[in-house]
Amino acid sequence: MNEIRTIIDDVTLEETAASVEAAFPYRADRDILDPMAGGCFPWHWHGDVELFTVESGALRYSLPGTTRDFHAGDVGFVNANVLHMTRCLGGQRCVLQEHIFLPRLVGGTSGSAIDLKYVQPLLMNRRAELLSIPADAPGAEEMRRLMRDAIDAFGARTPGFEVAVRNAMSTLWLQLLALAPEGGAGRGSADEVRLKAMLRFIDENHAEPLTLDDIAAAASVGPREASRCFRRQLNLSPFEYLIGCRVDRAAERLRATDQSVTDIALGCGFGSVSYFGKLFRERLGMTPSEYRRARGG
Repeated sequence: MNEIRTIIDDVTLEETAASVEAAFPYRADRDILDPMAGGCFPWHWHGDVELFTVESGALRYSLPGTTRDFHAGDVGFVNANVLHMTRCLGGQRCVLQEHIFLPRLVGGTSGSAIDLKYVQPLLMNRRAELLSIPADAPGAEEMRRLMRDAIDAFGARTPGFEVAVRNAMSTLWLQLLALAPEGGAGRGSADEVRLKAMLRFIDENHAEPLTLDDIAAAASVGPREASRCFRRQLNLSPFEYLIGCRVDRAAERLRATDQSVTDIALGCGFGSVSYFGKLFRERLGMTPSEYRRARGG
């Protein structure tokens, strides 16, 4: 099983990993959320579905308007193209065993009987954007066993491992479909489309002196509607998100480069080092210099 730290693409906000193969759209990873790196994966989405169990620690999955906590042994499912953020809780490192795959691994060709009868009903269920199965819930141990079987097969790469993985994921899919709340037909909204467009724009241009009009124009809405959309979906203002994005990018540079704090602050869009230091401390609980030293820089 791979051990990786997931990368969020700066331009698309999509989760990416080099181990994904087009011919067999599945990977099994052991993801680590390090509190010293902010302890989170920022807001993002991906076309794959995400099935996971918590190995250690506790973490919070946030969707627009929804928050759910997961602890050791819990099983979770994030549907395809769902905007979400993950944050480690309690100041301790969190370890996730993740299974990331495209729905066609289970459904095969689009429009097939399996796709239409079993895959699409879960994909299109707006009440199944995030599912939670507690560690002691009926069937949870069986789900964890199937996930272990898939990891073992994927890691061994013996002849036929693809079939074993697909069988395990297909059985898990049927279990998730049975657990999904009913009455949730139809997914996506105008708010979600607009928000994703504005998030992309902010992440692409976070170092520039952006205005609310600039952010709103990315979604072809007015500034008031842009602010309402952010508030409805993320309970943040556009500028609160922008500041968080700039601080997170600065933290990445502090970890990965030997640039001066001044150069990093200015390069991430802050007008002054003192203002950058104030906001950095508010978000991460330490100064930029303390953060770099704590990371061994």
